[in-house]
Amino acid sequence: SQFCEEGLPYLIHDILRHGNEAVRLTLSRQMSNFFQAFCQSVKHVSVSGTDPVWKKKESLITFINVIQYLRQRKRLNGRNEAEQTAWDNNFWLDINYLDIAQAALFCGAYFSTILFAEIWWDVK
Repeated sequence: SQFCEEGLPYLIHDILRHGNEAVRLTLSRQMSNFFQAFCQSVKHVSVSGTDPVWKKKESLITFINVIQYLRQRKRLNGRNEAEQTAWDNNFWLDINYLDIAQAALFCGAYFSTILFAEIWWDVK
């Protein structure tokens, strides 16, 4: 589990850097599905004894850390580096930042919650 927590951000970043648009869209869809499943589960109380992975705080924190790691990396996006801004780094993946903000709030990451909600607000 510690290997995943430490290595997953680097692995996903490397895949996105060297993959094509189809890979980026697939990763975007999978990450979005993960956070959407969490947001839906918050609305409905689970009666089962075993929680799915998206309800586990450790999993949420790991994926939030992936998003944070990607935000700190330059995304060239086919443009030259001089044309890039820090804002462009928010869009390695096509994801709903409001879902991520809700997950961050659940995990007690209040500053991250505000950050993700602000990104969502600026995009919508």
